[in-house]
Amino acid sequence: MTSSETLLNRRRPAAAVTDQGNVAIRASAVGDCRRALHYAARQVAPTNPPDALALTRMDAGRALESILFQAMRRDGWKTSNYEYRPAPRRPSIRLRLGSRLTITGIPDGRGAHAELTGGDYALIEAKARSHGQYKFWRAMGVAFAHPAALAQTAVYRAGMLESGREEISPDTPAVIAVLDTETKEYDTELLAPALLDRTVAAVASRLNEFAQELLAGGEPPEPDFQPSDWQCQRCPWRDLCRPPEDQGAVDDATPEAAYDLNDVVDAVQRYQRAADESRSKAAAEKAKTAARRDLFAAMDYAGVEEFQINPGAGDVLVQRRVDRRPAVTAQTLPLLKTMLAPEQLERVVSWTETQRLIIKALATE
Repeated sequence: MTSSETLLNRRRPAAAVTDQGNVAIRASAVGDCRRALHYAARQVAPTNPPDALALTRMDAGRALESILFQAMRRDGWKTSNYEYRPAPRRPSIRLRLGSRLTITGIPDGRGAHAELTGGDYALIEAKARSHGQYKFWRAMGVAFAHPAALAQTAVYRAGMLESGREEISPDTPAVIAVLDTETKEYDTELLAPALLDRTVAAVASRLNEFAQELLAGGEPPEPDFQPSDWQCQRCPWRDLCRPPEDQGAVDDATPEAAYDLNDVVDAVQRYQRAADESRSKAAAEKAKTAARRDLFAAMDYAGVEEFQINPGAGDVLVQRRVDRRPAVTAQTLPLLKTMLAPEQLERVVSWTETQRLIIKALATE
C-alpha cells in the first residue's frame, strides 16, 4: 500500500488516537512524514486526495505483489502469502514501542529457499516498483534505496516476535522481494536480524516523541521532507502543510529513479578522477564540486549520510561530514564563552556549516 492511500484509509488510518488514549500507527506508515501522521491522527480533511488514476495504480501495485509470490514459488521458494489466509489465521501484529505507542499491521507472508535462506523460513515483504526504482534498489540495497520499506519490514518481524508466534524466532531474518512493474523481473534481498533490530530501535526513537507530542495536544511537527520530494508531492495534505506558492516545481519523476545506480557511480568516479588527475587546480576543483553536489543530492533524496558502493575498482565508503564553526574570530569565542551561558551563546553567535565529502577505499578480505 502506498503512502497516500495508507494515510487516507479511514477504516485503518495511518495514525490514530485510540479510546485508551494511546497512539496507534500502521506498520506501512512508520516511515511517513510525522506532520502527515499528525493530520491523519487528528482526522484533518485532506486538501489533495489521490485521484482515480492514482487509486487504480495503487490497486495494480497490490495485485502485482500477489503475482510476485507466484513467481517466487516457480523459482523454488516455499511461500505462504498471509493475504490468502482466513482472517483468524492472519498474523496481525500489535507491537508496543513505548508506553503510549503501538504499531499495527499484517505482514505479507513468509518463505524459505534452499540456497538463499538455507531452507529456513524468513519473513517476506513484497513490493512492486517502477523500472527505475527497481534498478536503484538492486544496486544500492533497501537501507539506502527504500528506508521506509526496511522500517516496515523490521516492525513486522518485531511484532511477530513479541506475539510469540512459533514461525518467527530471534534468529529469523527477513526478505525484501521486489518486482519490476515494467519487465516483471524480480529479485530478493536478505536482511539480517541485527540490521532489523537496529532499525526497530531507530523507529521507536523517531516515533515515541511524536506520540507524546500528539497526545499532549501539540502543534503539527515540522515536515520530514522537502516540497520537491515525492513524499510531499503525493501527500494528501500538501496544500495545508505548505501554500502552493511555496511548494516549488512539481517533479514528475518516479521516486528514486532520479538517482539510478549509474548516476551515483558516475559521480563517485568523477570525484575520484578529479582528485587524482594532474591538471589545473581550478578545473579539478570545479569537477569535484559538481560531483560532490550530485552525491549530496542523492544522499538527501535517500535520507542517508553514507553508503557503500563499487565504482569499478573495489568497494568504497562515501560519507558526508558536516563541520559547524562559529562566525567569530578564534580570539573572540573564548571570551564569549566566559560571558554567556551555552544557550545564550547559541542565540548570539552565528554559526556556519560546511559539508565535506569523504570517499575511502574499504579493505578487502
